[in-house]
Amino acid sequence: MEQETALQNERGQENLANINNMHVEEESLSQSESASTSLDNGYTSVAPTLSVWPLSVLIFYVVAGGPYGVEESVKAGGNFYALLFYTIMPFVWSMQESLITAELSCAYPDASGGVVWVEEAFGKYAGWLNGSLSWVSGATDNAIYPVLFLDYLASLINLDDLHPGARFLLFSAFAVGMGYMTWRGLEIVGNVSIAIGILAMSPFLFLVIFSCNKLEPSRWLEMPSLTAEEFSNSSDYDLSGGFFPSAAIGGIMVRPFANNLFWNLNSFDSASAFAEEVGPYPEKVIPRALTLAWIMTVTGYLIPLLFAIGASKGLQEDWDDGYLTVIAQQVAGSWLAKWLVFSAGISNLALYQAELSSDVFQLHGMAHKGLLPSFLGVRSRHGTPTNAIILATIIVIIFCTARLDQLVEMLNFNYGVSLVLEYAAFIKLRITKPDGKVKPQYFTSATPSTSSLTPSTFTTSQQCRDPTASRLGRLAASFSYCRRCSPQPLSWQSLATLLCWWVSCLLGSAPLSS
Repeated sequence: MEQETALQNERGQENLANINNMHVEEESLSQSESASTSLDNGYTSVAPTLSVWPLSVLIFYVVAGGPYGVEESVKAGGNFYALLFYTIMPFVWSMQESLITAELSCAYPDASGGVVWVEEAFGKYAGWLNGSLSWVSGATDNAIYPVLFLDYLASLINLDDLHPGARFLLFSAFAVGMGYMTWRGLEIVGNVSIAIGILAMSPFLFLVIFSCNKLEPSRWLEMPSLTAEEFSNSSDYDLSGGFFPSAAIGGIMVRPFANNLFWNLNSFDSASAFAEEVGPYPEKVIPRALTLAWIMTVTGYLIPLLFAIGASKGLQEDWDDGYLTVIAQQVAGSWLAKWLVFSAGISNLALYQAELSSDVFQLHGMAHKGLLPSFLGVRSRHGTPTNAIILATIIVIIFCTARLDQLVEMLNFNYGVSLVLEYAAFIKLRITKPDGKVKPQYFTSATPSTSSLTPSTFTTSQQCRDPTASRLGRLAASFSYCRRCSPQPLSWQSLATLLCWWVSCLLGSAPLSS
């Protein structure tokens, strides 16, 4: 009897050991399968890297980054209209864009961002076109910030006699250094952006405080007084081209005013490129991050502008780029002016990083959808798309020869067209899939969102230094070429078409030497 009991116990222990071994083997197999899938997809790190605050700061820097660059709105529209439109447009335009982005990013959490929305609504070719235009816009926008950074650096250090070759090397070093930081991971980029954000916005707190005893509210109501000729003589802005080259409504220089306003308040849809980086529940992160970014954008523009205009004794024609520095010196002294220049310089670092991160993850998403060559979808050990970062950095370095106003107009045109496609996709998906993925979760509706098409459509029509028909012709030609190249806009034909479109935009602008 004792022998039988011992034998049964021994068999039970053997069975238990076999079961444990089976569990271990299953876990090992599951881990190896997971690793294999990760390798096939080009991933080496799939853990979520962005929480609400880092993501909100990244969005803030893609959209705004502070009131740097608002001076042209005052020069083109005067004190009253600049304050009026920076009060109204965040609600009429930016809020709608951010709400639509929150809704569609949660419904379609994909790194390709608006590409998947347009593809879902209008098909693969339209999705590729949207992604191409959006990326060209982002790459152009990114080229602005190294130029601005070197300009701010030159105001602190005498670089007037710097050889063009040395300037090019500095520009390239900036682009490569920022590309390396982006390659190290979004967590680093997000945390660095938070630190830069606090430092970059701090001088405006003192500007507001020191302006309080010098405010004259009557200045807020001053109407524009410059004519188109006076504006052209006091500005480097070229009013030629477009449907209404030098149109003025109520004293507002329509084209530069709309350009500056649109540039400063757009790009909330960039949050969609990070939808895969926030974990399995984007609806818990993206809407909150967009809300915080919208609040930071509105207050970051309106409050400093309100106090700067109220405390400034300058005329409308004095509001050139960097005039906020002059006001800082008037109200507090040279120490605040130098601090503001330094903050503006480092702010460009965060602006560049945020835009670059959005652009490269969009390329990564398009590659995984088969819209671009697969090598752009390979991730590094830090979870970042290495080859996409290299390509974007090269493009930025090439763009360093262009003028600032050329870059702004080029990016606004491409971005405006892509945004029209995204809004149209939202409206169609809301109508055709009312009970599907796209639901009115964030108080958006097709009616007010349709009204938001007006700024992008109007601004797009004004981004034509060469004839409008020529740019639209190149757009249609690029699209048709892609359709002829292959049954699907895949691989190298798509990348070649994308780069040709980018080059055509650059060559279609005013001569670089003008």
